[in-house]
Amino acid sequence: MEKEKVSALKERTEAKIDYANLMLDELRRRPPGEGRGDPFERAHEEAVLFHVIGAKDAFLQEINAAYDLGLAPAKITENNLAKALVKKGNNCPALQELMVLKKSESSWLNQAILLRNLGTHRAGPSRTFFVGGEDDDKVFYHNPRDPSRHIGEEDTHVYLEHCIQEMEALILRLRDTFSD
Repeated sequence: MEKEKVSALKERTEAKIDYANLMLDELRRRPPGEGRGDPFERAHEEAVLFHVIGAKDAFLQEINAAYDLGLAPAKITENNLAKALVKKGNNCPALQELMVLKKSESSWLNQAILLRNLGTHRAGPSRTFFVGGEDDDKVFYHNPRDPSRHIGEEDTHVYLEHCIQEMEALILRLRDTFSD
């Protein structure tokens, strides 16, 4: 594939990470006392998750190009890439790792996708708001699979930062696994 197209695909993936960081930075710059859990905060949190998972989806476009699979952009999913790789007799460690992370209910990626899907398709993630004690003024996401537990066991802003960092590191590492 042309070097310019590959470069454009990488730029799009990186832009999604940048957009997630932008949304989180804007959320954190909000003056204290504005309240937690209001529409401004929820919209920004959902936008962070949207862009983090969007970076994964953009990265799938890179895999399609790197392995010259020829799938139409609208047809690119983990499963379609895997099928196309099998047809070509090829293996993509990056795709395999993404698929394992996506399927593992305890992985950060699976949980981030779950929260993104809740916000996008159903209702916003439920939360626990702490008042007093060691977690005073913190907000944790409930685990939709077990509402008695929290996802990440950390404040939502810290959790979102963690997701951004994990996705960025994962993509940078997985790019190095592409066969030339």
